[in-house]
Amino acid sequence: MLYVLSDYDQSMIIDWHLEGNKDGSKEGPAEHPITYGDVCIDDVGKETPRETQLTCPADQGSKMCLDYILQIIPCVQRPGTQVGDPGSKIPVGMKLDGKCSVKPFFVDKETEG
Repeated sequence: MLYVLSDYDQSMIIDWHLEGNKDGSKEGPAEHPITYGDVCIDDVGKETPRETQLTCPADQGSKMCLDYILQIIPCVQRPGTQVGDPGSKIPVGMKLDGKCSVKPFFVDKETEG
């Protein structure tokens, strides 16, 4: 998917869930946050669905990431380099500077209208 979105490796793709969630500690790889089928873990380590109104029962507890925030930066080929070589692309757009985070929200079954 990223290869096609990058116009077949002609543009840079920045995955803001990975770039924006780095806390500076650099301990372990950055990961996509859970956005669907999240769980709560109790004191004894048992997982229970965190949200049950918008998540279908079959997906509750699935811990999936369905949301992505991507920035596509057009690039040009650096003279004298081969396509695909590290450092062969020169961005002609600006990388956004910022943070990305997932804000959880819940639906209260008692207040549904």
